[in-house]
Amino acid sequence: MCRGLLMNFYFKNSKFGFDVILSAIVFSLLHQHQNLSVLLPYFIFGLLLGLLYRFTGKLQYTMLAHILINTVDCKN
Repeated sequence: MCRGLLMNFYFKNSKFGFDVILSAIVFSLLHQHQNLSVLLPYFIFGLLLGLLYRFTGKLQYTMLAHILINTVDCKN
């Protein structure tokens, strides 16, 4: 949603990386789960995913990176 919808549909022609920053903000807010201390790490990860998508143009790569991080960071 953050990269596919925001970066592709709403801010496709944005300059100065506004689409990447906005998608990272939304990504971090969606992942904070009542714990504000995780906003910065998720914001940084959202930036990295946004940049990955911006440079590759492949949403699949960002999805794979997200899956890999979720698998490695499994806290259950």
